Amino acid sequence: MKKIILALTVVGFISVAAITKANMQNENTVTKTAVNDDKYKACIEACEQAVESCKKCEAKCAKENNMKMAECAELCKECIVACNVAIESMKANSVNVHNDCMACAKACEACATECEKHDVEHCKKCAVDCRKAAKLCYDMH
Repeated sequence: MKKIILALTVVGFISVAAITKANMQNENTVTKTAVNDDKYKACIEACEQAVESCKKCEAKCAKENNMKMAECAELCKECIVACNVAIESMKANSVNVHNDCMACAKACEACATECEKHDVEHCKKCAVDCRKAAKLCYDMH
């Protein structure tokens, strides 16, 4: 009888220890995710804003029938892709986050430089938003 009680006590102790360890791991995961979200929050928001501005700019520039605006539309498309990759990389805390942010920063800079050449409101807004995203992405490196 003593052996059965001892065995049940040991099993109970091991169960409690396993549950406690699992809970501690879950708490660490939540804390780690929160830290990553805070670390990347401003950059993610800037990239999301750049994507929104680039989509509007690309749509309007694509409707124009001249080569200057076609170049602007193309660079907006490239910026959208690069920003979305960087956003997903930051959200996942990817090992490639620094490279993805650097590629995004370069695409945003190229887009902003082209948009600054045009004297239309959607291009001006796009340039401002892309410059902000580029700066924050460079800061991630």
